[in-house]
Amino acid sequence: MPDFFRKDLFLNTALFVVTIAGLYFAIQTYGNDSLRTWIEGAGVLGPVILIAAKASTIIFAPLSGALLYPLGGALFGFWKALVYLVIGDAIGGTVAFYISRRLGRAFVERMVGDSGLLGRILSMMGTVKGFLITRVLLITAQDIVAYAAGLTRLSFLPYIVIHIGVSLVPTILLTASGSLLLEDMSFLNVGLIFFAMSIIGAISMFFFLRLADMQPPKQEETAPPA
Repeated sequence: MPDFFRKDLFLNTALFVVTIAGLYFAIQTYGNDSLRTWIEGAGVLGPVILIAAKASTIIFAPLSGALLYPLGGALFGFWKALVYLVIGDAIGGTVAFYISRRLGRAFVERMVGDSGLLGRILSMMGTVKGFLITRVLLITAQDIVAYAAGLTRLSFLPYIVIHIGVSLVPTILLTASGSLLLEDMSFLNVGLIFFAMSIIGAISMFFFLRLADMQPPKQEETAPPA
């Protein structure tokens, strides 16, 4: 596995575990009602902070967003947190796409730190179908895929639909892990949810690397003007 994804997987795993553990003990210590009262007292500021934080995890790659899913689910409840996180995904994905399109490949390579990896990603993203496959296989790496998409000729509408649609799967599962803590779900079961997501991410990365190696070499495409 490339160093970029190895580090990202380790950071996301560590942050998720720490967040779940913190929520678990906070709920045991202060109770569900106290946590909800605290977040309700923040008013509109609470949702704005969650949305901005989620967007920033895509824009400022490789800033990890793993802690935001269970935290949002626990503090806002599943449905509200899901809406806020999807909005954050849309904003972050849009900004990353157009930053990449404006600043070009050299900028993205500096963020990824691996031009070979970026080349593999771009080799699979020449069409809408190719982008969909890449996005699914790199489901845990929405930041780098968003920046890579800006380097292709892919138009914005199919990009953002796929970006948000694929993100729904981990967003739903990981947000549920936080909200379920408030329903007295066992700590072990919550851990199993994330373990399953980690396995899915590792398998997806394996198939991505295999498919990328099978792609014939092609000339780099220049992104259309913004």
